[in-house]
Amino acid sequence: MQPTTPHADGQESGARGETPAERSRRPLGDIAALITAGTGLVGLLFGYLGLPVIANSPTAARPTVTKTVSVPEPAVTVTVTAPPPSVAASLPTGSPSGGPDGTPSPSSKPLLLTTMNPVAKGKYAWLKVGSGTLNSQGFETALVPDGSDSNCSGSAEYNLGRQWATLTLTAGIDDYSANTASRLDILADGESIFTGEVNLGKPKELSLDVKGRLRLSIRFADTVTGCHMGSLVLGNPLLAP
Repeated sequence: MQPTTPHADGQESGARGETPAERSRRPLGDIAALITAGTGLVGLLFGYLGLPVIANSPTAARPTVTKTVSVPEPAVTVTVTAPPPSVAASLPTGSPSGGPDGTPSPSSKPLLLTTMNPVAKGKYAWLKVGSGTLNSQGFETALVPDGSDSNCSGSAEYNLGRQWATLTLTAGIDDYSANTASRLDILADGESIFTGEVNLGKPKELSLDVKGRLRLSIRFADTVTGCHMGSLVLGNPLLAP
């Protein structure tokens, strides 16, 4: 058997068969093994504690960044078409105003003459708003004589404003009148549209043409000389356009 040659470090190389280069690389491998084991132990510890493990891997999930961008809404254009002039002219523009005597415009509905104020009246007798009974028919709205000479004669005038077409009324003597007759004259712009005598129990239904007329005059008087005129009643005097 051949004798063994001792080395400077006191170890026998022949028994193990390692070269010096192999012996120099062995500590590095041991360190790498320790690092790998330590990394695995840390990973197990993080997993047990529920902590995330961050690895710098190409396949690791990247965080998503969301950016909100405000987009302006589109403008909305509304087009309004005006009616043609012929239609606009026919649309109502409000209630027309009347005259100082209460005379309404031509577009008004039928109007009681009792709502208009006289523009002129007799010196001693005229007409006022009242009521009466004609042949057992009551009239809550009527024109009746008033004044000191109401049993003799009197008058009242109204401005029609050329705005009315017809005047309807019931003329007669009140059922409670002591005297039984009266004379009645109705004029439009000075032209007679009714002249006659009215009597107790015989009322007259009148429908008079006043189209385009301006001034309406109503006159009353006793049928004979004196002051024994019956109690005149002009029931429901209505103007219609």
